[in-house]
Amino acid sequence: MRRLNRPRVRIPTLEASGSGGKKAAENETLFLNHPTASFLEKRKFPDHWNNRDVRGALYAMHGRCCAFCQCKLPRNDRGDVEHFRPKKEVTEAPGHLGYWWLAYDFNNYLLSCRTCNQTCKRNHFKVEPGASHFNFPDKNQMDQEKRMLLNPAEDEVESMMKLDFSDSHLPIKPSANISQRHKSKVKETVDLFHMNMDPNLVENRRRAVRKAKDAIATNRIQELQKMASRFVPDSWTVQQYLTRHNLHNHIPTPDAELRFFLDDLIEQIDLILQLISKYPKNEKLKKALLETFWSMAILWFDPPALGRPEIKSIIEGAGLLSWVDPLYQQLSAP
Repeated sequence: MRRLNRPRVRIPTLEASGSGGKKAAENETLFLNHPTASFLEKRKFPDHWNNRDVRGALYAMHGRCCAFCQCKLPRNDRGDVEHFRPKKEVTEAPGHLGYWWLAYDFNNYLLSCRTCNQTCKRNHFKVEPGASHFNFPDKNQMDQEKRMLLNPAEDEVESMMKLDFSDSHLPIKPSANISQRHKSKVKETVDLFHMNMDPNLVENRRRAVRKAKDAIATNRIQELQKMASRFVPDSWTVQQYLTRHNLHNHIPTPDAELRFFLDDLIEQIDLILQLISKYPKNEKLKKALLETFWSMAILWFDPPALGRPEIKSIIEGAGLLSWVDPLYQQLSAP
């Protein structure tokens, strides 16, 4: 798991005037005016979270990897927009209505692979023993809910977990210097997403270590730094390996990470534009292009590193300003 920087930005779709914001208001009105059974029957959750601006914001957070298992999203999986707190009934809390009021809240979204979202997570959301799941009246104090599941956009997950390099399976374990409460959260998260028992995830980690060793042996330092960048799948594994061997100077700075990521986005845009020139009627290509433009606009508006002027210069140097700037102008701070 990598610590994710959630953009501090208002997403047009989720604003009060956007399609997601309107549906959120409609569900709140239903809740206030109808009994529980009627509300459960009437509430609706159309997937406005799949709109281009929302997905663009999530790609700006994640790159193309899962928030939980850090796997690379395959060509046939754009990733699910995962509701961290389930929008429907919670498995561990019979009678709870679910966190329906967060269905169109960007702060409740993460990008997840289908396995983590649809097979592992589903509607699971445990709280600490003796604690209760919060309800709509508690909506302004959600940070006080005693959840068991780690959130990579809120918790310092990189310092809470470690890889056990003495075991060939490279299991993920709680760090030694954290509280027992946090150790329980690490175990809950690792177990829920099968991080230590899924052979594909174990092999992904082992492959990342082999690639890191090879890059070190052949002095391919820039490639190694890219492998350790937080926008790249399994980069936490590489960072753990470099830290274990006191190769801290090979871990990229936040500025370097963002430069690598912007370069990748520019290459992706160039490829999509080439394909659109050949297949101008392909709607999937057009959607992918718009999502990537939104990612760049959001990184420009609230950069996790570098700064707005430098990112604007990169966008302008790539000849993309005329596409990205109109999206940038639609953004505002929360």
